[in-house]
Amino acid sequence: MSFFSTFFGKGENPPNEPRIGPSPSDDGPFMEYPSDDYDSSLQAMTSALERLKTGGYGDRWITFSAQGKGHDEDSDQSKDVQVRDNTLDLRGQKLDVPALLQFGKLQGRVQVQVDSEGMVTLPGTTPEQMARFLDAVFQKHFGILPHDDEDDYAVGAEW
Repeated sequence: MSFFSTFFGKGENPPNEPRIGPSPSDDGPFMEYPSDDYDSSLQAMTSALERLKTGGYGDRWITFSAQGKGHDEDSDQSKDVQVRDNTLDLRGQKLDVPALLQFGKLQGRVQVQVDSEGMVTLPGTTPEQMARFLDAVFQKHFGILPHDDEDDYAVGAEW
């Protein structure tokens, strides 16, 4: 069983929906990091978003989950964000959008629209730009950080 599946549990495919990523006989998620497939959480998220877009599945909701150090070294913290195409479901969150854009090195490169319910849309962004914004949400907004003895936080995506 993978690190991601151990920590977050096994996700189920919605009925009558095609699966992307591992075959139904595999126990793994659509994407996970740390793994041998990616050098960083940012690279893993970018790859997942590229595969969703090029595979024609950008219009389906997928859950991106991050896990890292909590309030102290001995604690863990995790957060989930639902993503569909260029929209993040961040209802109930008060975002500091300029700080997120600065953290993701996206100032002047992307537009961010936040509706009254907290749905955040980044129209016309590339998968890499979406991944940078999602990374900023996980690290800057939610405070998901690597443990002191690690280089990066864990991330995964499941249907």
